[in-house]
Amino acid sequence: MRLLFVGIVCVAQSFGALPQEQVQDLFTDANDVFRQAGEIRERDAAAAFNLYQSAALRYERLIQDGEIRNGRLHYNLANTYFRMGDLGRAVLHYRRAELYLPGDPDVVQSLRYARSRRLDGFERSTGTRVLQILAFWHYDVSSRTRMILFAIVWALLWAALIRRRLASKPWLGPEVSAFGVVSLLLGGSLVAQAIQECGDASGVIVASQTIARRGDGSGYEEAFTDPLHAGAEVEVLAERQGWTQISLPDARTAWIPAADVERISQK
Repeated sequence: MRLLFVGIVCVAQSFGALPQEQVQDLFTDANDVFRQAGEIRERDAAAAFNLYQSAALRYERLIQDGEIRNGRLHYNLANTYFRMGDLGRAVLHYRRAELYLPGDPDVVQSLRYARSRRLDGFERSTGTRVLQILAFWHYDVSSRTRMILFAIVWALLWAALIRRRLASKPWLGPEVSAFGVVSLLLGGSLVAQAIQECGDASGVIVASQTIARRGDGSGYEEAFTDPLHAGAEVEVLAERQGWTQISLPDARTAWIPAADVERISQK
């Protein structure tokens, strides 16, 4: 996992309640504090933790008060939380960074490593596993690679159509059909991913651990033998009076306190 800080020029979509000069100062301060923490963390872990916490607060203020939506900012914040040992918020902000930087190698590598540190593992249902095998291009190929392949195949499709038209042949032919099917599969995969990423149902458990229950209250029985832990990625099904109903990757459902999970989308 790449834990070295990645410096960026923070470009905001809007500066919200913060003037541009204050945004730049906050970002510079956060960078400096992060670097200071990295320099001393081997010899003074407690002091480094306090500095990481200070950097995180500055990054969070840029996101919340500055209303900045920037992939590198979320990536830096995720790295900060990871150094603090806050795996839940690290995964959360790597996922948010992924929305703005799909296929970015730093984000992909860091998210994969953070996921490997989680305590919870879920066995996906048979139907999900079969779907992942059949639609391997959607699950196993990065969005950037799929986008490049789609552009190439789309260009080949139109080249084949134009060639057949100039040769006074019917529009359809073996090569046109093949390119058309591949374009449809790749394009459909990209659209499906975009719809999923634009939705607000995906979430991450940010509490160190949480007891999942069968209903929306502490009086209900525990849904599982073991608690759920930070970094687990879930789908949000419903919210009710301080409780959130979630669906796990293995299709089990349960209720947890709303404060223990955060949505990836910031709408």
